[in-house]
Amino acid sequence: MKYSISIIISLLILLASCNNECNENRTPVTSSEDYTKYLLPVEHFQQKLNLADESIHFWKDKIEKDGEGFVYTQKLAKLYRERFDLSGDINDVKHSDFYFRKTLDKTPYTKVPLIQNLASNAITQHKFQTALRYNNDILESAEGRYLTGLVYFDALMETGHYYKAKSVLERLDPKNTFGFLVRSSKLHDLEGGLEKAIADMEAAAELVGPSNKSLYCWAWSNLGDYYGHVGKYSQSYRSYLKVLEVDPGYLYALKGIAWIAFSNDRNPEEAKRLLEYVLERKPESLDLMLTLAEIEEFSGNTSEKDRWIARFLEEASKEDYGSMYVKYLIDLQLEEFGSPGEALTLAKNEVKKRGTFETYSWLAYSYLKSGDSEKALRVVKSEVLPYDYEPEVQYRLAKVYKASGDTKKARHYLVQAAEASYELGPVMAEKIEGELKSL
Repeated sequence: MKYSISIIISLLILLASCNNECNENRTPVTSSEDYTKYLLPVEHFQQKLNLADESIHFWKDKIEKDGEGFVYTQKLAKLYRERFDLSGDINDVKHSDFYFRKTLDKTPYTKVPLIQNLASNAITQHKFQTALRYNNDILESAEGRYLTGLVYFDALMETGHYYKAKSVLERLDPKNTFGFLVRSSKLHDLEGGLEKAIADMEAAAELVGPSNKSLYCWAWSNLGDYYGHVGKYSQSYRSYLKVLEVDPGYLYALKGIAWIAFSNDRNPEEAKRLLEYVLERKPESLDLMLTLAEIEEFSGNTSEKDRWIARFLEEASKEDYGSMYVKYLIDLQLEEFGSPGEALTLAKNEVKKRGTFETYSWLAYSYLKSGDSEKALRVVKSEVLPYDYEPEVQYRLAKVYKASGDTKKARHYLVQAAEASYELGPVMAEKIEGELKSL
C-alpha cells in the first residue's frame, strides 16, 4: 500500500485531462461495411504498376534509339519516383536519383529544380545530411527559392536543427500555400501545439480538392492521424473514409483504419485483416510487419509475433534500406533481444547522421539499458528536452528519470504517455500502467 496515494493521483490526473471525446474509446468506431467496398483486388494495384513499367520502358527505348537527351532522362527520373509511390520499393528512388543526376549533367537550363528533386529523394532515403548539402548548393539562387526553402526546412527538421528550421519557415512568403501550411503544422506538432497543427493541416486540406487526388488524400490522411492523437476517433475514422472515397487504392488510409480497429476498438482480427491486405499489395511496407507483431503479442500469439519480427529483420537489414528502419532495429535490440550493446552502437551512429530529439532519446535509453543511467540522464537533459511531447519519447524519459531516482518526473512523463495510450497502442499502454504501479 506504500504507493497507493501516488497511483490514485496519477489516475485522477488522467481522468481530469480527458475531454468528452475520450469516451469514444469505450465504443467501437469502425465498421467493415463502411470500407470493405474499397478493398480492391491485387490485380488493380498490379495493373497500375504495369502501366508505370510500360511508361518507363517507353522512355528507355527512346534513349536507346535517340541517345540520352536530358528530356528523356528527366522523364525517367520522375516516372521512377511515381513508381515508388505505388510500390514502396526503395530501388525506384535510387533509379530516380540516377536519372536526375544524368539530367543534371546534360541540361542547358537551370539546375535548381533538379537539385530540389534530388534533395527530396535524399530525405525519402533518410540521407538527411545529403539533402542538406543539396539545399546548401542552391540556397543563394533566386530561382525556386520558395520551394528550396520548403525542402530545406524538411532537411533541417530531420537533422534536429529545429531553431534554424523555424527561422527558415518564418522567412518564407506567402504563408497560405499548401506546402507552407503542412510544414507549419509539423512545426506546431513538434512544439506540442497539436490543436494548432490540426488547424494548419485543415487549412492546407481546404486548399486542395478531390481533383488534386494525391495532395487531397495526403492531407486528409494526416488529419486522420492528428484527430486520433487528440482522441477524436470518430473524426479520424471519417477522414480516412473520405480519402478512400476519392482513392480506394490509397493504402495509408486503410492503415489508419486498422490502427483504430486495434487500438480503440480492440478488434485485433479486423486490424490484422486490413494490414495483411495492405502488405500483400505493398510488400515493402516493412513497418506493418512490426505492427502485426504487436497485434499478435496483444492476442497472446507468441510464435506469430516472432515470425513477423523475423520477417521484418530479414528485410530491414538489407543494404538497400540503409538506415531507414534503424529506430525499429534499436527498439528490437533493447526490448526483444536484450542486446543493449548492439542498440547503443546503432544509436550512436544514428545521432551522427540526424541528431533529433527522437534519436537522442533512443541513445539515452540505450545508455540506460547498458547500465549507465548517469550518461542517459545527461543526454536527456542536453539533447532531448524541451522536445518531450511525443508519447514514445515520454516513456523513455520516464524510464531514465525513474532510474535516476526522480520519481516525480518519472510519474509526470508516464502520465503524459498514458494520455496518449491510443497512439501508443494497447501493448505499450499496459507497460505504462505497470510502470505507474511500480512508482
